[in-house]
Amino acid sequence: LAHNLYNQRLKQAKEGLATYWLSKPLRTGVGHKHTVEVEMGEKALKAYATFSYNSVAGVMKDSDRETIQGDINLSYRYKKILFRNIMSISSNKSHDSPYGSFYDYTQLNPYFSPYDSYGNVKKELSETEYSNLGITPEIGNPLYNATVGTFLEDKYLDFTNNFQMEVDVVKGLKAVARLGISSKKTNIDEFYPGSHTKFLGY
Repeated sequence: LAHNLYNQRLKQAKEGLATYWLSKPLRTGVGHKHTVEVEMGEKALKAYATFSYNSVAGVMKDSDRETIQGDINLSYRYKKILFRNIMSISSNKSHDSPYGSFYDYTQLNPYFSPYDSYGNVKKELSETEYSNLGITPEIGNPLYNATVGTFLEDKYLDFTNNFQMEVDVVKGLKAVARLGISSKKTNIDEFYPGSHTKFLGY
């Protein structure tokens, strides 16, 4: 069997089959970032705000990360008392590539073709190589997983608010009181359809 398998693979290699798997799940990712800063106020009341948007396209196909962040800094002075409040909100949403882990592609041999004779993406890479031998191996095609509706999303919302009051008691002596609150909500969604290659053998 091993000899027959070797001859099959040698024949395919001579016919020009040399799949470069490392290039299959990759792309050139292009991202963009925008920031807006606003500052206003007078001697007693001052306000400073920053808003930013950052979008990053991952090097793995269909992977990305989107971050929206806003910070507002308010301060007000009344005689010897200074009130300050800093609020920060951050929202992040990311998608992992449905093409799987890059490591999976480094383990595949060039004599495996990801496509059948009709040009369709195969679910199992070695069906053709083993079909004539009566062997049914389970070598999944990671490219196939991107065609069946795999969904991997991770997102969170982070909120922080810090309030501070400073009082000039006497010259050289200052009393400070601080109060802070923070909250973070995280949500992770992972969906692998039943046809995903991770379920081969079940």
